[in-house]
Amino acid sequence: MVVYVDRDRLQFYGGAFEKIENLVFADNFVKDLEVIDKNALIGAISSFVNVNHAEANLVLIFSDTVSFLMEIPANLSKEQFDTKEKTFYGSVPFAEIATKLIKTQSGYVAVAVNWELIKVVREALGIKGFKLVATIPSFVVDGFDRQLGLTDKIFSVVFSKIDIIKNYDFSDQETFNLAKATATANKPVMRSLKLKPVHILLVIFVMLIVVFVGLVFIRR
Repeated sequence: MVVYVDRDRLQFYGGAFEKIENLVFADNFVKDLEVIDKNALIGAISSFVNVNHAEANLVLIFSDTVSFLMEIPANLSKEQFDTKEKTFYGSVPFAEIATKLIKTQSGYVAVAVNWELIKVVREALGIKGFKLVATIPSFVVDGFDRQLGLTDKIFSVVFSKIDIIKNYDFSDQETFNLAKATATANKPVMRSLKLKPVHILLVIFVMLIVVFVGLVFIRR
């Protein structure tokens, strides 16, 4: 089965669906790409995909409307490249993202996807028994047109080139939680003071001098 994750809907084809079916997001569980109610979204998907123990392979395709893309030229220095990539990821407004750098003919495309939304969709379909094969951006699928969305032709392309498509999989990518990172950045760092032996001896020597001078004044 192929599921297309768009800004305001999910599209399904294959597996339990003999034709393209749409599940439009209701505002009470997804609004402006933010997952408002995780359990409500899982429940909606579960009711829509009316099967159990599906055991079918699953490919998730996500739209550029639930992700951000930036082209990075290949002729940059490593320092310039790394800075540009990190700055881009840091500017993405989603609370939790997964990132991947994809090689193209002219250079690279840095991709950051709204991972919070993708995770919930994966979880809901995993409960149904689907076996996730890959989670990929739509632009790596030959002939994909966002205006048309998911089609039977795209379904055929995906599974006929599945070994190639797996190279663009986001399933094992490192995720970045902006809220946690911000909290960590604002948390005071506690450091213990470690003194070398020579410093300890110097402190003891100074203390002995202070004691000696004090005794001299007391005897006077």
